[in-house]
Amino acid sequence: VYQAMLSQRGQMGGVRAPLLQRPSCLPPLVAEWLERVATAVSRCLPNTTRQQRMPTPERTLEELAVRWHLSLLEVTRLWGTFLSLSHGCYTLSLPKASKSLLFHLPPEAQQALCALMLLDPAVSDLVEDGDESGGACGAGGINFEEFVVFHCFAAATCLEEQFRFLWPMIDRDGDGYVSRDDLRHVLQVPRALLGWDTAYTKLWTNLVFASVRPERENISPREMYEALSQRAELRPLLMACGPRDAEG
Repeated sequence: VYQAMLSQRGQMGGVRAPLLQRPSCLPPLVAEWLERVATAVSRCLPNTTRQQRMPTPERTLEELAVRWHLSLLEVTRLWGTFLSLSHGCYTLSLPKASKSLLFHLPPEAQQALCALMLLDPAVSDLVEDGDESGGACGAGGINFEEFVVFHCFAAATCLEEQFRFLWPMIDRDGDGYVSRDDLRHVLQVPRALLGWDTAYTKLWTNLVFASVRPERENISPREMYEALSQRAELRPLLMACGPRDAEG
């Protein structure tokens, strides 16, 4: 397990913990679906009574706790949940993820969110394009680190807690910046939920860049964090929480 995760992390070298008014025409469906995702994840957490067919990779769990600034107890608890959902395998297949975590979403939105959960952009592109072979890449689906990132992203209650997990999901190529292509991938989720076409998705992509960083083609972590903190209209598009001190 440890060697397999090391191999997968080699493809994610760019993933780093970052430095530390919604338009009236946009329905609040994205925020509602995100809340349901968080609820589905939390309901799965106590179900850790299945027999674990794999030993606990203590060294890997310790490294993940340090990398993502989590307690070892929390990571170990998530490992038990992951084994329960994956039936003792070290990857969670996309069909199982859809049935256990994303069952409340329409099929197209399930596919788009699964693509975001996969931090390897090559595998993510296959899933987004509807290629069934994408489920066979990356040793069969979502690895444990990707599961941890997605769980912490969905369970966060404020932007301060969420952003370090949101960033690797939106920085698709792991180069430390968000490009227009990165953003297009992220916007596939609201596109699936709200029925956007390609032209409308491109329009929203340009709107985000015009709002955050009009004079450049790439957005840094700090720029994105500040924009999400100050501009409430951007948060539903990127499935982001509000800052801790925001009203309501």
